[in-house]
Amino acid sequence: MVERSGRAVAHLRDTARLLDARAVEVFAADGLAWLEANPESFDIVFLDPPFGQGLLLPACNRLEASGAIRPGGFIYVESESSLLCPPLPPGWQVIRSGKAGEVRYHLAVARVGA
Repeated sequence: MVERSGRAVAHLRDTARLLDARAVEVFAADGLAWLEANPESFDIVFLDPPFGQGLLLPACNRLEASGAIRPGGFIYVESESSLLCPPLPPGWQVIRSGKAGEVRYHLAVARVGA
């Protein structure tokens, strides 16, 4: 998990300890900067950038450009409810969407063979 808010980082770490989630790592960092500095690749990524700051598309583009999401990998995205369809890189496909309160959520798959 990558989170820039110190308070949220502390909460995530406390929750991981409470759940004895030994495979969970929490990094205190800006998500875009972390992607740039870490060459890891994942099958699933959860994106919940701060709403209203235009960070969703840059985060998705960075995921793709850095190779952080594997071809055929899943991306779960949360956005403000006013954003009906999230801005995604070409070739990514939204396979499920919904709304819960003031949050829209989307599950996308990265293009295969990218």
